[in-house]
Amino acid sequence: MDKYNLKDALLFISRGDTHEILIETNQRTRPDVQSNLQELLKLYPDINPKVVSLSELQEAGQDEKKQRPERTNYSSERPC
Repeated sequence: MDKYNLKDALLFISRGDTHEILIETNQRTRPDVQSNLQELLKLYPDINPKVVSLSELQEAGQDEKKQRPERTNYSSERPC
């Protein structure tokens, strides 16, 4: 669901059955934020988005990164 996240504007957090949408207060009227928010609310109609400060959004994003398992990037390219 990272495709819905917008740096410094919107953050979707999903932990099992718990979901949260955070929106940065000064960015909430941006068209791309509104579009992504509407898509998320179609998928998760029971979530009430929370408007937060930029520092709260960034802190939540850092916490989310720490809790995710490390992902390994595999490349289809072969060495020469």
